[in-house]
Amino acid sequence: MANDVEGQLRPWTSFLQELGGREQRRALRGAMRREGQRVRKLAISALHGSGLKVGPAADKNIRLWVYGRGLGFLVTVKAGGRGKRNDAVMYTTSRGLKKPILMWSNEGTEERRTKSRTKFFIRTRRGHSTGMMPATHFMAKAEAQAPGVIEPNIAKDIEQSVTRVARKNGLL
Repeated sequence: MANDVEGQLRPWTSFLQELGGREQRRALRGAMRREGQRVRKLAISALHGSGLKVGPAADKNIRLWVYGRGLGFLVTVKAGGRGKRNDAVMYTTSRGLKKPILMWSNEGTEERRTKSRTKFFIRTRRGHSTGMMPATHFMAKAEAQAPGVIEPNIAKDIEQSVTRVARKNGLL
């Protein structure tokens, strides 16, 4: 049985070697990008089903990152990355940085209190509760559904992406 699998993979691996390193990465990253977009759509639907009152502007804060060197991708709501984001779903920190609100709504926040006095003086404003944000865990729900979406499609997407890149390079 092992020889049968090797026999089926031999033309595929030789074809990938003909492409060269850079073209191989382009072909495989294209397939990963397509699969990542499917998982990102799952996360967006889980966000809208979580009960949070967010509009379509929040969809841009669920980001897809395809790995540059390795093979794979990451779908996240954490801060970072570049691109245009809607300020309606961003929080500006005291240092002027913009952070996505979804970052806190996914994991939730603890209830905290502000200080009413410091070491040297008493403030005129009294301390107060900052409240808390309950966790929605919409990313965990999307992650649980992801293998059912990725596994049936990944081989077909890799094949399509490799043949597209090979056709552009004149190998087909």
